[in-house]
Amino acid sequence: MWLPQLHQQSETFHVNNLQTLDVKTQHRLKDLGLTRGKKVTIIRRYPLHGPVIISFDHQKIGLRWDLIQSLKREQVEQ
Repeated sequence: MWLPQLHQQSETFHVNNLQTLDVKTQHRLKDLGLTRGKKVTIIRRYPLHGPVIISFDHQKIGLRWDLIQSLKREQVEQ
C-alpha cells in the first residue's frame, strides 16, 4: 500500500441513528455527547475495517467501523 493511499480526506456526517445500538452503547455515546443530529468528522480510518477516529465538540474518540456505519445509517420510522 502506498503512503498516499493511507491519507484519506476527512468526511463529515450528522448522526442519524442510535436506535439500532444496544442500550449500553447508546448510554455510553450519549454520555460522551454523541447524540442524534450531532455533526461528526471522520479524521482517520484504519485499514481492514479497523477503528475509526472521529472528532466532535473539540474531542477525538475511536469507535469500531461497524458502529460508525450504524450511526451514519438513516433511521427507519416505525
